[in-house]
Parts: sequence; C-alpha cells; structure tokens
Amino acid sequence: MNVDDASVHLIDEKARLWSSSYKKDSQRRHLEKQDEDLSNLISPEMVAEYEQSESTRKAVSLISQLSGAHCLQINQSEYTLIRDFVLTQITIANAHRSGVLANMTMREFNKAKLREGSCVISVKKHKNADIHGPAQVVLSLSRCLVT
Repeated sequence: MNVDDASVHLIDEKARLWSSSYKKDSQRRHLEKQDEDLSNLISPEMVAEYEQSESTRKAVSLISQLSGAHCLQINQSEYTLIRDFVLTQITIANAHRSGVLANMTMREFNKAKLREGSCVISVKKHKNADIHGPAQVVLSLSRCLVT
C-alpha cells in the first residue's frame, strides 16, 4: 500500500490539532472539578454536628459496652452503626478519598507499622497509587492493635 507524504503530513497535523483541542477541554474540566471539590469540602461545623449526633453517641456507647464485655450480642443494625462510625472517624482523621478505606485489606492492616506513637497502614490499591504510591492511613494506638 502506497501512502504519499502529503497524506501522512495531513493526518499528523489533524492529530496534533485534535490533541490540542482535547487538552483545552480536559484542563477546563479539571478546573471545574476542583471548584466542585472545594464546594463539597466538609467543614469543621459539619464534623462537630456529626460528633454530637445521636448515631455517634449510640455508636460510642455500644463500643464502650463491647470493650468491657466477654460475650455480648449485637444485631446487624448495631454492627452497621459501629462500622460506619469507625470508618467515618478514620476518614475524618486521614482525609483520604473513600477508595483508600474501601480497598484497604486485612493483610495491609495486619502489616501496620508503629511510627511515632501511631499505627501506619500502607494501602496499595487506590485511585492515585500509580502517581503517589501507597496511601498512608494513620490510626492512634488505641484504635489499632498491631501484633
């Protein structure tokens, strides 16, 4: 198949122009997304409201009851309340995207390292792992039992 130089040059020029126009749209969307993210930030007032909520008080109460109990039954609703409370606390303290906690494995949790009085968990699978490497989830020692 014979292709003349003019056709190759024309296709090359179209590809460059397409790439240039795509970059503009991509950059515009990136800036729009940044504005959306800023408008959706969680404020200190929202955190304070959550910490004073009925569900938070109930979760803390249940955790307190469980910490001293040898055998205590909890139902699905109570389990979910506690789970959501713990995940919310970790999210607020670490400010990661939700994918970091969603993808954290028990193996990663069990491999946590003690650093400066905290427990540090490296989560390899998350949205920006290829750019930033593993995400670091930091827990206080009271919330992390490292073996």
